Parts: sequence; structure tokens; C-alpha cells
Amino acid sequence: MRDLLQLMQSYLGIYTERYCLENNLFISYDEKTQRPEYMTRKIISLHEDIIDTDLNFIFGENQQILVDNEYSDVLEEILYENDWNSLKDLIVFQGLVLGTTGVRVGRDSSGKIRIGFVNLLKHNLERILDADGDTFAWCLRHKVDGKTIEEYFGKDKYWRKVDDVLVFETPNDYGIPWLFIIANKPSLNHDFLGVGEWEAYRQTVDEINSSLSRMAAIEDIYATPRFIVTGAASIQVKKEDRLWALPNEAGEIKILEYQGNILDSILRKVEMLENSLKQKAPELMLNDLGNISGYALRLKMQKLEKKILKLRNTYFRKFEEMFGLVYQMATGFDYDEIYYSSDLVIPANEEELMKKLTTLRAMGLVSTKTVLTELGYDFDEEQELLKDEDTFINLNAPITGW
Repeated sequence: MRDLLQLMQSYLGIYTERYCLENNLFISYDEKTQRPEYMTRKIISLHEDIIDTDLNFIFGENQQILVDNEYSDVLEEILYENDWNSLKDLIVFQGLVLGTTGVRVGRDSSGKIRIGFVNLLKHNLERILDADGDTFAWCLRHKVDGKTIEEYFGKDKYWRKVDDVLVFETPNDYGIPWLFIIANKPSLNHDFLGVGEWEAYRQTVDEINSSLSRMAAIEDIYATPRFIVTGAASIQVKKEDRLWALPNEAGEIKILEYQGNILDSILRKVEMLENSLKQKAPELMLNDLGNISGYALRLKMQKLEKKILKLRNTYFRKFEEMFGLVYQMATGFDYDEIYYSSDLVIPANEEELMKKLTTLRAMGLVSTKTVLTELGYDFDEEQELLKDEDTFINLNAPITGW
């Protein structure tokens, strides 16, 4: 099973001795105590920019939920009561970093529907399969005040045990487990656990922090002068304020200075790694658009847009399943389709897009409606506005012919 805590710690820049040794990162030990004296630490945070950008673009500015093509006030009220605006960010953030995340549904003691975030750093998760190899149930285990809490989310029922003693059980009439586990990307190596966006950049970010930490350690060591004494025993060396002397001219004292150009080599290595990271992550392009050509910009925007749409499909489809369960629990009614959507707010090259659409329209290859839609306008609404303008102009035109 993947060590999720270690994965989150690495994202947060918490480098442990074990992690540094396992991943060949910089660490040095004190010769006397054999304890770590210098080790890799968090210096850059470009990966946080990547995850934050993904999170912002996944949800855009506005989201809407349609049940059979109609807005659902019932769902909107339940989501508001459960602080969905904060909850959704937490759910997706965990998936982007750890590769897997979860959301649960149930009722509280007063009968109100509750939607909860499943913190996989504190819960042990087990999947139970049916005879066909499909997920039949999930088990969650965690400790509270020394007691083991176990919960069973099955297609047939839900129950909760405390220290192996059953304290609550209720049938599930909806045929869907009240726990939704979402894999950010499929993984062949970690059972049902997915692969996060952080995984693609972790090794590069670790290497950058390792190199910069090594350089910082070198600078720290030589920032405080150390002295080399040759040709004299320690008892012969005398120090008064900043004056060092050797009686009887027995030897010499030199300041220990670093020789070589390894610091420049480290800086070049870091620069190369940062460039590699920027090539992998189109999100980082948004931090510096000054030196990028229009063609390169379009390619990277397309790459970013495809990535965001894929992530939306992963999370939004699972959210729709969860909304469907909530809707049935709240109303008792079935439904045909639930649709969760959001505005796409990735910046576009408007000038290039306008030129392309104008050319296609002039050639008769696309309609005016397509042009307006691509530019973000509502065709029907614009037609109504044009009609209103024509009516206004006609009413205010000067009367002639008398």
C-alpha cells in the first residue's frame, strides 16, 4: 500500500531523514553525534502553483447542477448547508496530491443529509469486491481517543462498530455505497489507489530542493571562518581578539576557504531542472508569459485545457453520482440524469481566435452562431438585443415625407 502520509509530507516540504535516504536526497551527518547536521529542506514551491492552478481551473468561477435539465433547489440547499464551496476544494486537492480522495454521504442524528470529506491520511481504506470483481462495499477504519472506529459502506447496508462492538446499523435502499472513492488517474501498481498530479513533478522538485539545500549548507559552513594551523601544536596557538599568533614562528594560520566552482555547477543543474519542470507543467507558463511566442502559447494552452477537461471529467462524474444519491435521499424520487458543470476560465488568445473564426465565416464553413458561441456570446440573447436596438432606432427615426 502506498505511504500516503509520506507523499503529503513531501508535497508540504517536510523532508524526513528516512525520506532523504530512500530517495537519495542531500543529507549530511555530524561526525561526533552521527545525527543529521544538514539535510534537504523546502526551498522552492513551484509544485504548489501547479496544484493551485489546476484546482482553480477545474471549478472555474461558477458551477451549476441540473437534474433532468432543470435546476435543483433541493440539491443547492443541501450543498449550501454542507459548505460545498470549501468541501469540494478539499476533496479535489487531496486527489491531486495523493492520487485518491473520498466523499461520504449520510444523515445526522436529526435526520439532515450530511456530505463529508474522507481524510485518507487518518483513515485506513479497504475495498470489498463481489463475485464479478466489482466494488460491493468499502470499509473505513480510524482511531479516536484510543478507540477503533470501523464503518461499513455497502450496497445493502451501512454499519458502524466501536472496538468491534456494533453500535449502529441501517439498510441501504439505494443500491449505492454511501462512500465515493475517486482515483485522480488509474494506477496499475497501487490497487484502487490512483496517481496524483504531484507524482509527475515530485522527483524533479525533490532534486531541486536537494541541490539548493546542498548549496545552502556549503554557504553556511564557509560563512563562519574556520582556520587551518600547520606546523604547530594546539597549545602553541594564541588568540587575542582578531589577532592569531604562533609563538616561535612554529607554523602558519590560514582561513579555510572553499575551492572549486561546484556552486556554479549546482546553480546550472537547478536551472536545468526548473526548465524541465516548466516543460512538464503547462500551468507554470501562466507565471511568465513574457518570452513565449503566440504559437507556443496556443500549444501550451491546448495542453492545459485538455488536462483540465480530463480532470473535470474524473471528478465531476463522481460528484454527479454522489448528487444523485443525495437527491434520492432528500426527495425519494428517481431521476434520469444529473449534470454538474462549470465555466472554463483558461485564458485564450482572443486575437488569434478572432482571426481564425472570421476566416472560416468568410469561407462559409461555419455559422454566425458558432462564431458567437466560440467567442463566449449567447446567440439567441444577442439576436434579441439586436431586435430591441432595431425597434428603438425605428421609433426614434425622424419623420419625413410631410
